[in-house]
Amino acid sequence: TVAALAVAWAAPLGAAEFTLYGGGALGYGAQALDQPPLVIPPIIIGPGQEIPGQVLSRDIDGTDLALQAFAGVRLHRYAAVEVGYADLGSVNDIVPGLTGGGQLQQVEESVAITGLEVMLVGVWPINRDFEAFGKVGLFSWENDRSTDG
Repeated sequence: TVAALAVAWAAPLGAAEFTLYGGGALGYGAQALDQPPLVIPPIIIGPGQEIPGQVLSRDIDGTDLALQAFAGVRLHRYAAVEVGYADLGSVNDIVPGLTGGGQLQQVEESVAITGLEVMLVGVWPINRDFEAFGKVGLFSWENDRSTDG
């Protein structure tokens, strides 16, 4: 299939003028990190006296400003290739944690996601002023997580 496409596009690509373009996007990125809860067992303080146990959520979720920048080259009337960078924002949250001595404390955790993308763009001209397009590609992302405390 790839060889057939290469042969079919060989003549048009040889005569085509490549067009460079770029753009960006601004929006909100939503992030959710489900973590195991912190389980504190009941504490027996005397005969018949007990402090009940607790299950404390350590989940992190929120939204932040998300940014994207991309650049592409139009290879043909019907095809283009794009590369881009996306910053999906970072979320900070305070979650419960335990010290080395077993004391309950509040811990600040943050999660930030960034990524690179490579896309193949198919273009369908509708008329002189409008085109429809679709993208398929890869998005390689990195999730940076940090904990203070």
